[in-house]
Amino acid sequence: MALLLLTVGLSLLSMPQALSEDPHFEHKGPSIPNLDEKLITGDWFTVALASRMLTRIQPNEDMRLFVYSIEANSTHLHFRLHRKENGVCKPIQMTAHRTEQPFQYKVDYEGDNMVYLEEADPKNFLLFCTHNWRDGEDMVLMELYSRRPDVDADVMMMFKEYCKAHGLTEEDILDLTKAGPTLRRPAEQVLTHSTGPSCAAHASSSYCGALNDSAAEWGDVSGAQGRGCENVSPEETAEGTAGEGLASVGR
Repeated sequence: MALLLLTVGLSLLSMPQALSEDPHFEHKGPSIPNLDEKLITGDWFTVALASRMLTRIQPNEDMRLFVYSIEANSTHLHFRLHRKENGVCKPIQMTAHRTEQPFQYKVDYEGDNMVYLEEADPKNFLLFCTHNWRDGEDMVLMELYSRRPDVDADVMMMFKEYCKAHGLTEEDILDLTKAGPTLRRPAEQVLTHSTGPSCAAHASSSYCGALNDSAAEWGDVSGAQGRGCENVSPEETAEGTAGEGLASVGR
């Protein structure tokens, strides 16, 4: 992975200034030659988001999505995600259809979207760039996924440098690994109560039960165990324990 990150770093340094200031930069795809996209199938965590339109990636907003898993095949990527809506976490299934261009996909969600897989180490991280067109506006969103609830410091640094190379500032980047890390609990600490499996931190609330209900809609209740506390800010936790249901989560 170190060699991959070095390659990405060198490509960012060599990027022309005019290109780095233009959000419509050339999408070249991952540095790994002939990447088999099927290798990205499996569970993921959203660990960072970045955009000039910060209002749309704040809690309760439409582009603050947390990935649960990805299934890849020869025609599309299928995402399972969560989004907080009216105080409750709603499951979202999203299909990204391949285009004629490598690592480029079309998605219908809150407008028209073109999704680009910009960088990938299938065992560790994925970096996506999405252009969302809605009501005459073009939103550019960067997303960093990790196989773990956190991510190596050098990967997060790579993501931030990538964002900055394309015109974003430090203030445009949300590091979600800092969102309530003490609330994360492994699956073996799951407690069972009337609303289903819950993490130890929220045994007295409907917080994690709602995640189980969401997973049940996917036919994967067992996969939700212990995942109700990922990427939750202290403010969102307060909302959940007050009876509002599941807040923005990472799994």
